[in-house]
Amino acid sequence: MKDLINLGRIITFLSFIIGTSTLTLYLYFDNSNTISNFGFYFVIIALIINTLLLIINIIAILIDSKHREGLIKTYGIILSNIPIVILYFYIVLSIKFQTKG
Repeated sequence: MKDLINLGRIITFLSFIIGTSTLTLYLYFDNSNTISNFGFYFVIIALIINTLLLIINIIAILIDSKHREGLIKTYGIILSNIPIVILYFYIVLSIKFQTKG
């Protein structure tokens, strides 16, 4: 289970870093379509991977009482990316609608 805890934290950290880097590049390169397309596909792939990781983590929490505390902390860390993604999505949509308005 320690491997699952470490994997969850690494995947969450990588998702955050790649998402933040993509948003930064999008803002720096003045709303690049290439970067926004990459960001869209990245969000879809990250959503699938993180959802699978959450499901596996929930199952592990229910099964393994020895590592439950670490698994619950990892679960919270994974979930913390959701408001960040919503914020980034809001920023991109705001910029797109301001540009077209």
